[in-house]
Amino acid sequence: MAKTLSGVRAEVLYRLGDSTSVIWTDAEIDRYINEGYEKLAMGTGLLWDCAYLEDQSYAGNYTTAWETNYLEAGGQTLNRFHFTHAFEVDSALPGHVNLGPANHTTLWEYDNGYVATEHFLAVHQLPTELIEIERALWNKRRIEPLRSSELEFADAQYQTQQGEVMGYLRDKDGIRSFRKWRIPSQAADEYTVTGDGWTGNYTADWEPDDAPTTFTFYEQFAYTQGWEKPYVTAALQPIPTSNHTGTWEFRNTTQFGILRNPTEIADEEVIGSWGIPRRIPGEHPCAGDGTWGIPRRIWKAAHNTKIEYTKKGKTLVGDGDTFELPDLYVKYIRHFAMHRALQRDGQGQDLGLSNFWKALWENGLSRARKRKQSLMKTRIHILGGERVESGRPPTARLPWTYGKVVR
Repeated sequence: MAKTLSGVRAEVLYRLGDSTSVIWTDAEIDRYINEGYEKLAMGTGLLWDCAYLEDQSYAGNYTTAWETNYLEAGGQTLNRFHFTHAFEVDSALPGHVNLGPANHTTLWEYDNGYVATEHFLAVHQLPTELIEIERALWNKRRIEPLRSSELEFADAQYQTQQGEVMGYLRDKDGIRSFRKWRIPSQAADEYTVTGDGWTGNYTADWEPDDAPTTFTFYEQFAYTQGWEKPYVTAALQPIPTSNHTGTWEFRNTTQFGILRNPTEIADEEVIGSWGIPRRIPGEHPCAGDGTWGIPRRIWKAAHNTKIEYTKKGKTLVGDGDTFELPDLYVKYIRHFAMHRALQRDGQGQDLGLSNFWKALWENGLSRARKRKQSLMKTRIHILGGERVESGRPPTARLPWTYGKVVR
Protein backbone atom coordinates (compact mmCIF):
# COMPACT_ATOMS: atom_id res chain seq x y z
CA MET A 1 0.00 0.00 0.00
CA ALA A 2 1.32 3.44 -0.93
CA LYS A 3 2.64 5.53 1.93
CA THR A 4 0.59 8.53 3.02
CA LEU A 5 1.55 11.96 4.30
CA SER A 6 0.33 11.17 7.82
CA GLY A 7 2.28 7.90 7.84
CA VAL A 8 5.60 9.51 6.86
CA ARG A 9 4.97 12.39 9.27
CA ALA A 10 4.45 9.89 12.10
CA GLU A 11 7.69 8.09 11.17
CA VAL A 12 9.65 11.35 11.22
CA LEU A 13 8.23 12.50 14.56
CA TYR A 14 8.86 9.05 16.08
CA ARG A 15 12.52 9.15 15.07
CA LEU A 16 12.80 12.69 16.41
CA GLY A 17 11.41 11.50 19.74
CA ASP A 18 8.52 13.96 19.50
CA SER A 19 5.47 11.84 18.63
CA THR A 20 3.17 14.33 20.40
CA SER A 21 4.45 17.28 18.29
CA VAL A 22 5.67 19.34 21.20
CA ILE A 23 8.84 20.69 19.53
CA TRP A 24 8.03 20.17 15.85
CA THR A 25 4.48 20.85 14.69
CA ASP A 26 2.70 18.68 12.15
CA ALA A 27 2.57 21.60 9.71
CA GLU A 28 6.34 22.09 9.95
CA ILE A 29 7.09 18.42 9.28
CA ASP A 30 4.63 18.43 6.39
CA ARG A 31 6.50 21.37 4.88
CA TYR A 32 9.83 19.49 5.09
CA ILE A 33 8.28 16.36 3.56
CA ASN A 34 6.88 18.31 0.60
CA GLU A 35 10.22 20.09 0.17
CA GLY A 36 12.07 16.79 0.03
CA TYR A 37 9.45 15.35 -2.33
CA GLU A 38 10.00 18.20 -4.77
CA LYS A 39 13.80 18.06 -4.51
CA LEU A 40 13.79 14.31 -5.15
CA ALA A 41 11.66 14.75 -8.27
CA MET A 42 13.77 17.63 -9.59
CA GLY A 43 17.08 15.98 -8.75
CA THR A 44 16.36 12.59 -10.29
CA GLY A 45 13.58 13.00 -12.89
CA LEU A 46 11.89 9.88 -11.56
CA LEU A 47 8.35 11.14 -12.12
CA TRP A 48 7.25 11.16 -15.74
CA ASP A 49 4.10 12.19 -17.55
CA CYS A 50 2.80 13.15 -20.99
CA ALA A 51 0.31 15.68 -22.30
CA TYR A 52 -1.26 16.63 -25.60
CA LEU A 53 -1.23 20.28 -26.68
CA GLU A 54 -4.20 19.74 -28.94
CA ASP A 55 -4.23 20.89 -32.53
CA GLN A 56 -7.95 21.62 -32.57
CA SER A 57 -10.04 24.70 -33.31
CA TYR A 58 -9.63 26.71 -30.13
CA ALA A 59 -12.75 27.36 -28.04
CA GLY A 60 -12.48 29.67 -25.02
CA ASN A 61 -15.03 30.70 -22.43
CA TYR A 62 -13.02 32.68 -19.87
CA THR A 63 -10.18 35.20 -19.96
CA THR A 64 -8.78 35.19 -16.39
CA ALA A 65 -8.35 32.42 -13.84
CA TRP A 66 -10.75 33.86 -11.25
CA GLU A 67 -13.64 33.66 -13.75
CA THR A 68 -13.76 29.88 -13.46
CA ASN A 69 -15.42 30.28 -10.05
CA TYR A 70 -18.36 32.02 -11.71
CA LEU A 71 -18.99 29.62 -14.59
CA GLU A 72 -22.34 27.84 -14.62
CA ALA A 73 -22.47 24.70 -12.47
CA GLY A 74 -22.68 21.55 -14.56
CA GLY A 75 -21.27 23.27 -17.63
CA GLN A 76 -17.86 22.97 -19.20
CA THR A 77 -14.73 24.91 -18.37
CA LEU A 78 -13.06 24.97 -21.75
CA ASN A 79 -10.00 27.17 -22.34
CA ARG A 80 -8.64 30.55 -21.37
CA PHE A 81 -8.26 33.10 -24.16
CA HIS A 82 -7.10 36.72 -24.57
CA PHE A 83 -8.05 37.66 -28.14
CA THR A 84 -10.45 36.52 -30.86
CA HIS A 85 -8.62 37.22 -34.14
CA ALA A 86 -5.05 36.57 -35.31
CA PHE A 87 -4.26 40.25 -36.00
CA GLU A 88 -4.92 41.14 -32.35
CA VAL A 89 -1.75 39.37 -31.25
CA ASP A 90 0.18 42.50 -32.30
CA SER A 91 -1.51 44.35 -29.44
CA ALA A 92 -0.92 41.64 -26.85
CA LEU A 93 1.21 42.21 -23.78
CA PRO A 94 4.89 41.38 -24.38
CA GLY A 95 6.43 38.79 -22.09
CA HIS A 96 3.08 37.22 -21.24
CA VAL A 97 1.44 33.98 -22.35
CA ASN A 98 -1.20 35.38 -24.71
CA LEU A 99 -3.68 32.61 -25.45
CA GLY A 100 -5.79 32.69 -28.59
CA PRO A 101 -7.31 33.43 -30.93
CA ALA A 102 -10.63 31.88 -29.88
CA ASN A 103 -13.66 32.77 -31.99
CA HIS A 104 -16.24 30.48 -30.37
CA THR A 105 -17.19 29.72 -26.78
CA THR A 106 -18.76 26.25 -26.96
CA LEU A 107 -17.73 23.03 -28.70
CA TRP A 108 -21.04 22.51 -30.49
CA GLU A 109 -20.50 25.71 -32.48
CA TYR A 110 -17.51 24.08 -34.17
CA ASP A 111 -18.98 20.58 -34.40
CA ASN A 112 -22.13 21.82 -36.15
CA GLY A 113 -20.32 23.99 -38.69
CA TYR A 114 -21.02 27.44 -37.24
CA VAL A 115 -17.32 28.42 -37.13
CA ALA A 116 -16.38 29.89 -40.51
CA THR A 117 -12.65 30.26 -39.82
CA GLU A 118 -10.66 27.76 -37.79
CA HIS A 119 -8.01 29.22 -35.49
CA PHE A 120 -5.42 26.84 -34.09
CA LEU A 121 -3.56 27.78 -30.95
CA ALA A 122 0.10 28.76 -31.42
CA VAL A 123 0.98 29.30 -27.73
CA HIS A 124 0.04 26.82 -25.02
CA GLN A 125 0.36 27.00 -21.24
CA LEU A 126 2.46 24.11 -19.96
CA PRO A 127 1.41 22.02 -16.92
CA THR A 128 2.35 23.62 -13.60
CA GLU A 129 4.07 20.43 -12.38
CA LEU A 130 6.40 20.24 -15.41
CA ILE A 131 10.15 20.25 -14.69
CA GLU A 132 11.71 19.49 -18.08
CA ILE A 133 10.46 18.48 -21.52
CA GLU A 134 12.26 15.29 -22.49
CA ARG A 135 10.71 14.98 -25.92
CA ALA A 136 8.14 16.79 -28.04
CA LEU A 137 6.42 15.22 -31.04
CA TRP A 138 4.10 16.30 -33.81
CA ASN A 139 2.40 13.67 -35.94
CA LYS A 140 4.54 11.01 -34.19
CA ARG A 141 7.72 12.82 -35.33
CA ARG A 142 10.16 14.46 -32.96
CA ILE A 143 10.34 18.27 -33.06
CA GLU A 144 13.27 20.25 -31.71
CA PRO A 145 13.45 23.30 -29.41
CA LEU A 146 14.40 26.55 -31.16
CA ARG A 147 15.36 30.09 -30.18
CA SER A 148 13.24 33.05 -31.18
CA SER A 149 16.35 34.93 -32.31
CA GLU A 150 17.09 32.20 -34.86
CA LEU A 151 13.58 32.30 -36.30
CA GLU A 152 13.44 36.11 -36.33
CA PHE A 153 16.63 36.17 -38.41
CA ALA A 154 15.32 33.54 -40.83
CA ASP A 155 11.69 34.63 -41.09
CA ALA A 156 10.25 37.80 -39.60
CA GLN A 157 6.71 36.41 -40.03
CA TYR A 158 7.34 33.16 -38.15
CA GLN A 159 4.64 33.95 -35.57
CA THR A 160 1.91 33.80 -38.23
CA GLN A 161 3.20 31.13 -40.60
CA GLN A 162 0.99 28.03 -40.82
CA GLY A 163 1.84 24.50 -41.87
CA GLU A 164 3.37 21.40 -40.34
CA VAL A 165 4.77 21.89 -36.85
CA MET A 166 8.57 21.73 -37.19
CA GLY A 167 9.74 22.96 -33.79
CA TYR A 168 8.84 24.85 -30.64
CA LEU A 169 9.98 27.87 -28.60
CA ARG A 170 10.10 28.46 -24.85
CA ASP A 171 11.81 31.88 -24.68
CA LYS A 172 9.25 34.14 -26.34
CA ASP A 173 5.92 34.26 -24.57
CA GLY A 174 6.55 34.12 -20.85
CA ILE A 175 7.07 31.50 -18.18
CA ARG A 176 5.70 28.01 -18.92
CA SER A 177 4.81 28.89 -22.48
CA PHE A 178 5.12 26.57 -25.46
CA ARG A 179 4.93 28.16 -28.92
CA LYS A 180 4.52 25.90 -31.92
CA TRP A 181 6.41 26.71 -35.10
CA ARG A 182 4.64 26.66 -37.42
CA ILE A 183 1.04 27.21 -36.35
CA PRO A 184 -0.93 24.04 -37.20
CA SER A 185 -2.90 24.35 -40.43
CA GLN A 186 -5.18 21.35 -39.92
CA ALA A 187 -7.04 19.76 -37.04
CA ALA A 188 -5.65 16.65 -35.38
CA ASP A 189 -7.31 13.31 -36.04
CA GLU A 190 -9.91 12.52 -33.42
CA TYR A 191 -12.25 9.79 -32.26
CA THR A 192 -15.99 10.05 -32.83
CA VAL A 193 -17.69 9.02 -29.62
CA THR A 194 -21.46 8.78 -29.55
CA GLY A 195 -23.68 9.36 -26.52
CA ASP A 196 -27.29 9.18 -25.43
CA GLY A 197 -29.05 11.75 -23.28
CA TRP A 198 -32.45 11.86 -21.60
CA THR A 199 -34.78 13.68 -23.99
CA GLY A 200 -37.91 14.76 -22.12
CA ASN A 201 -40.84 16.43 -23.86
CA TYR A 202 -43.81 15.80 -21.57
CA THR A 203 -44.35 16.15 -17.83
CA ALA A 204 -47.47 14.09 -16.99
CA ASP A 205 -48.51 10.51 -17.75
CA TRP A 206 -51.78 11.51 -19.44
CA GLU A 207 -50.16 13.72 -22.09
CA PRO A 208 -49.27 10.96 -24.62
CA ASP A 209 -52.89 9.72 -24.62
CA ASP A 210 -54.47 13.10 -25.45
CA ALA A 211 -51.95 14.44 -27.98
CA PRO A 212 -52.10 14.17 -31.81
CA THR A 213 -50.77 10.91 -33.22
CA THR A 214 -48.27 12.81 -35.38
CA PHE A 215 -46.42 14.00 -32.28
CA THR A 216 -43.39 11.96 -31.19
CA PHE A 217 -43.11 11.40 -27.44
CA TYR A 218 -39.68 10.60 -26.01
CA GLU A 219 -39.44 10.55 -22.24
CA GLN A 220 -41.20 12.12 -19.29
CA PHE A 221 -39.27 14.78 -17.38
CA ALA A 222 -39.82 16.65 -14.14
CA TYR A 223 -36.85 19.00 -13.81
CA THR A 224 -34.05 20.46 -15.94
CA GLN A 225 -31.30 21.04 -13.34
CA GLY A 226 -29.94 18.61 -10.76
CA TRP A 227 -30.53 20.99 -7.86
CA GLU A 228 -34.30 20.93 -8.60
CA LYS A 229 -34.62 17.24 -7.75
CA PRO A 230 -35.35 17.68 -3.99
CA TYR A 231 -38.26 20.01 -4.85
CA VAL A 232 -40.28 17.57 -6.97
CA THR A 233 -42.58 14.85 -5.65
CA ALA A 234 -41.03 11.59 -4.51
CA ALA A 235 -42.66 9.64 -7.36
CA LEU A 236 -40.94 11.84 -9.98
CA GLN A 237 -37.48 12.03 -8.39
CA PRO A 238 -36.16 8.81 -10.06
CA ILE A 239 -36.64 10.43 -13.50
CA PRO A 240 -33.27 11.71 -14.84
CA THR A 241 -32.53 15.37 -15.45
CA SER A 242 -33.52 16.54 -18.95
CA ASN A 243 -32.29 19.81 -20.43
CA HIS A 244 -33.51 19.33 -24.02
CA THR A 245 -36.79 18.32 -25.66
CA GLY A 246 -35.60 17.09 -29.06
CA THR A 247 -32.97 14.49 -29.93
CA TRP A 248 -31.21 16.92 -32.29
CA GLU A 249 -30.62 19.27 -29.35
CA PHE A 250 -28.50 16.75 -27.51
CA ARG A 251 -25.46 17.65 -29.61
CA ASN A 252 -25.85 21.27 -28.56
CA THR A 253 -26.07 20.76 -24.79
CA THR A 254 -23.23 21.34 -22.32
CA GLN A 255 -21.42 18.22 -23.62
CA PHE A 256 -20.27 16.80 -20.34
CA GLY A 257 -20.11 13.22 -19.14
CA ILE A 258 -17.72 10.27 -19.11
CA LEU A 259 -16.81 7.56 -21.58
CA ARG A 260 -18.74 4.38 -20.79
CA ASN A 261 -18.21 2.20 -23.86
CA PRO A 262 -14.61 2.14 -25.18
CA THR A 263 -15.36 -0.06 -28.20
CA GLU A 264 -15.13 3.00 -30.47
CA ILE A 265 -11.46 3.52 -29.58
CA ALA A 266 -10.27 0.02 -28.59
CA ASP A 267 -10.80 -3.49 -29.99
CA GLU A 268 -10.15 -5.36 -26.72
CA GLU A 269 -12.99 -7.24 -25.09
CA VAL A 270 -14.87 -5.28 -22.43
CA ILE A 271 -15.06 -7.13 -19.11
CA GLY A 272 -18.26 -6.39 -17.20
CA SER A 273 -21.62 -5.02 -18.24
CA TRP A 274 -21.99 -1.73 -16.35
CA GLY A 275 -20.04 1.17 -14.91
CA ILE A 276 -17.15 3.06 -16.50
CA PRO A 277 -13.91 1.75 -18.05
CA ARG A 278 -10.92 1.53 -15.75
CA ARG A 279 -8.24 0.82 -18.34
CA ILE A 280 -7.99 1.33 -22.09
CA PRO A 281 -4.91 0.01 -23.95
CA GLY A 282 -2.63 2.81 -25.06
CA GLU A 283 -4.30 5.49 -22.93
CA HIS A 284 -2.92 7.17 -19.85
CA PRO A 285 -4.43 6.14 -16.48
CA CYS A 286 -6.01 8.79 -14.27
CA ALA A 287 -4.03 7.81 -11.15
CA GLY A 288 -0.27 7.48 -11.07
CA ASP A 289 -0.46 3.86 -9.90
CA GLY A 290 -3.45 3.00 -12.11
CA THR A 291 -5.47 1.55 -9.21
CA TRP A 292 -8.44 3.89 -9.46
CA GLY A 293 -10.04 6.52 -11.64
CA ILE A 294 -10.88 6.54 -15.34
CA PRO A 295 -8.71 6.68 -18.48
CA ARG A 296 -7.81 10.15 -19.68
CA ARG A 297 -6.00 11.77 -22.64
CA ILE A 298 -8.04 9.90 -25.23
CA TRP A 299 -6.45 11.60 -28.22
CA LYS A 300 -5.02 10.37 -31.47
CA ALA A 301 -1.37 11.15 -32.13
CA ALA A 302 -1.80 11.81 -35.87
CA HIS A 303 -1.37 15.54 -36.67
CA ASN A 304 -1.30 16.28 -32.95
CA THR A 305 1.35 17.73 -30.62
CA LYS A 306 2.49 15.66 -27.66
CA ILE A 307 5.06 16.38 -24.95
CA GLU A 308 6.76 13.90 -22.63
CA TYR A 309 8.19 15.45 -19.50
CA THR A 310 9.54 14.93 -16.02
CA LYS A 311 7.41 16.47 -13.33
CA LYS A 312 7.04 17.30 -9.67
CA GLY A 313 4.73 15.22 -7.51
CA LYS A 314 1.42 16.65 -6.38
CA THR A 315 1.70 18.70 -3.20
CA LEU A 316 0.61 16.60 -0.22
CA VAL A 317 -2.03 18.38 1.84
CA GLY A 318 -4.42 15.88 3.40
CA ASP A 319 -3.35 13.12 5.78
CA GLY A 320 -4.44 10.47 3.29
CA ASP A 321 -2.56 11.94 0.30
CA THR A 322 -0.14 9.40 -1.18
CA PHE A 323 3.25 9.70 -2.85
CA GLU A 324 3.64 9.03 -6.56
CA LEU A 325 6.71 6.96 -5.73
CA PRO A 326 7.50 3.40 -4.64
CA ASP A 327 8.03 3.03 -0.88
CA LEU A 328 11.73 2.42 -1.54
CA TYR A 329 12.16 6.08 -2.53
CA VAL A 330 9.85 7.55 0.11
CA LYS A 331 12.40 6.74 2.81
CA TYR A 332 14.79 9.20 1.16
CA ILE A 333 12.19 11.92 1.66
CA ARG A 334 12.00 10.91 5.31
CA HIS A 335 15.78 11.32 5.57
CA PHE A 336 15.51 14.84 4.14
CA ALA A 337 12.73 15.79 6.57
CA MET A 338 14.85 14.56 9.49
CA HIS A 339 17.81 16.62 8.26
CA ARG A 340 15.73 19.81 7.92
CA ALA A 341 13.97 19.35 11.27
CA LEU A 342 17.27 18.98 13.17
CA GLN A 343 18.94 21.80 11.24
CA ARG A 344 16.53 24.62 12.01
CA ASP A 345 17.31 27.08 14.82
CA GLY A 346 15.64 26.70 18.18
CA GLN A 347 14.71 23.88 20.51
CA GLY A 348 15.60 20.45 19.15
CA GLN A 349 18.47 21.63 16.95
CA ASP A 350 21.30 19.10 16.54
CA LEU A 351 23.62 19.97 13.67
CA GLY A 352 25.71 16.82 14.01
CA LEU A 353 22.71 14.55 13.74
CA SER A 354 21.33 16.78 10.98
CA ASN A 355 24.48 16.19 8.92
CA PHE A 356 24.10 12.43 9.46
CA TRP A 357 20.59 12.47 7.97
CA LYS A 358 21.77 14.81 5.21
CA ALA A 359 24.43 12.28 4.21
CA LEU A 360 21.78 9.54 4.05
CA TRP A 361 19.58 11.82 1.91
CA GLU A 362 22.39 12.62 -0.52
CA ASN A 363 23.39 8.97 -0.74
CA GLY A 364 19.78 8.00 -1.48
CA LEU A 365 19.53 10.70 -4.13
CA SER A 366 22.67 9.34 -5.81
CA ARG A 367 21.38 5.77 -5.72
CA ALA A 368 18.06 6.83 -7.25
CA ARG A 369 19.90 8.53 -10.12
CA LYS A 370 22.05 5.44 -10.73
CA ARG A 371 19.00 3.18 -10.76
CA LYS A 372 17.35 5.36 -13.35
CA GLN A 373 20.51 5.54 -15.48
CA SER A 374 20.96 1.77 -15.42
CA LEU A 375 17.36 1.26 -16.53
CA MET A 376 17.68 3.84 -19.28
CA LYS A 377 20.68 1.99 -20.71
CA THR A 378 18.70 -1.23 -21.03
CA ARG A 379 15.68 0.28 -22.77
CA ILE A 380 14.94 -0.67 -26.37
CA HIS A 381 12.24 1.92 -26.99
CA ILE A 382 11.53 5.47 -25.84
CA LEU A 383 9.13 5.58 -22.90
CA GLY A 384 5.76 6.86 -24.02
CA GLY A 385 6.79 7.13 -27.65
CA GLU A 386 5.40 5.39 -30.66
CA ARG A 387 7.49 3.16 -32.84
CA VAL A 388 7.99 4.65 -36.30
CA GLU A 389 9.17 2.12 -38.87
CA SER A 390 12.10 3.10 -41.04
CA GLY A 391 11.20 3.70 -44.66
CA ARG A 392 14.40 2.04 -45.90
CA PRO A 393 14.91 -1.75 -45.63
CA PRO A 394 18.27 -3.13 -44.45
CA THR A 395 20.96 -3.78 -47.06
CA ALA A 396 21.06 -7.39 -48.26
CA ARG A 397 24.24 -9.29 -47.33
CA LEU A 398 25.64 -12.69 -48.29
CA PRO A 399 26.37 -15.29 -45.58
CA TRP A 400 29.80 -14.80 -44.03
CA THR A 401 30.94 -18.25 -45.29
CA TYR A 402 30.00 -17.55 -48.92
CA GLY A 403 32.79 -18.58 -51.29
CA LYS A 404 35.06 -19.82 -48.49
CA VAL A 405 36.10 -23.31 -47.50
CA VAL A 406 35.38 -23.97 -43.85
CA ARG A 407 37.18 -26.91 -42.28
